[in-house]
Amino acid sequence: MPQPESYALSDATRRVLLGAIPNGVNLSKRALNKLEELQDEYSHRVVHDSSVLVRESNGRLRWWTWAGARANAVLAAGLLDLAPELIDESRAYNNWQIGLRGDVSAKDLMGATGRIQDSLLREPCSILPQMDDRALKTLKFVELLPHSLAVSTLAERGSDHVGAASVALRGVSTAVARYPKKNSELIP
Repeated sequence: MPQPESYALSDATRRVLLGAIPNGVNLSKRALNKLEELQDEYSHRVVHDSSVLVRESNGRLRWWTWAGARANAVLAAGLLDLAPELIDESRAYNNWQIGLRGDVSAKDLMGATGRIQDSLLREPCSILPQMDDRALKTLKFVELLPHSLAVSTLAERGSDHVGAASVALRGVSTAVARYPKKNSELIP
């Protein structure tokens, strides 16, 4: 996975893909052309005021949150805890999206995000991402800590609960991907 982006940076990317141009920024023609290409490429993955559920051309179902990796880690952990039947067996996520099982509906995801939001409101740091042994090896002096403390320390460092709560508050839209050679389907 690439370097984790913050919620602010990932959300700014989403807003630029929706047409926002930062105040006082002058873009070259080449930059404007590239930006237009990217806006067209991602147009079915971004909407105002909600996240987007998209079936990609490879058949995989993706929840485009634009939340950053740390917030997506919390959302993926929330799905694993509260609605494990929704998350893809690979448990894959990155800065912009989370992989879901192919049979997930927008209604299913909305119910799960509501439960995640409730959990985060009751206890803001109640949902922590899972940590594996490779991640633990990156923690300095890990051998001096009890295993549970090392895991919780890394999980806290890898979490953005505010960003996750922001996404959980939004609705979930569905989009039809536009691919020139393949038909795509609307997510129910």
